Amino acid sequence: MGSGRSRSSWRSASGEPRAAADLSGEGPDQAAWCYARSALLFHVRRRSAGVKTFSTALVVVAALALAPAAFARHDTTEPTQLNDVLVIMKDKGLTLSPLTFERGNEARFLIRNAGKNPYRFKAGFFKTKLLKRGQHAIMIVHLGTRGRFAVEQWSATGRVARAFIKVV
Repeated sequence: MGSGRSRSSWRSASGEPRAAADLSGEGPDQAAWCYARSALLFHVRRRSAGVKTFSTALVVVAALALAPAAFARHDTTEPTQLNDVLVIMKDKGLTLSPLTFERGNEARFLIRNAGKNPYRFKAGFFKTKLLKRGQHAIMIVHLGTRGRFAVEQWSATGRVARAFIKVV
């Protein structure tokens, strides 16, 4: 590059590096540099193609390795049992039975308002309408996540009571 010529003079009209015969009048250093540069470009292009091929092969192998997981049993949290939960809402609070459930089951809350005032029952995102004295409601909830969850009794003005169920 000490000769001050631009790199475009080392390329042919098509943009490829000129052969050594084309550079014979420019000295042995120029021809050697041109060959070294074209060999380096070939090596870099070949290496990047190899990396792309390796990356593609790696993705395909990973996809094949994870494919059995995609076809695994999907019914592991499908309901195996329907648990009846008796919920009695009174003016002083609510009573539930039972309080512990297995994961993957469904809970059928059989709700009864035994208080004098209207109350609403909430279990997670699910809630009943305001139940007047003596009214009943049924709520079915899938218990697919382990943990401790709040169930609440609400009046028209605010929360009256809170209890917790446990999913194991």
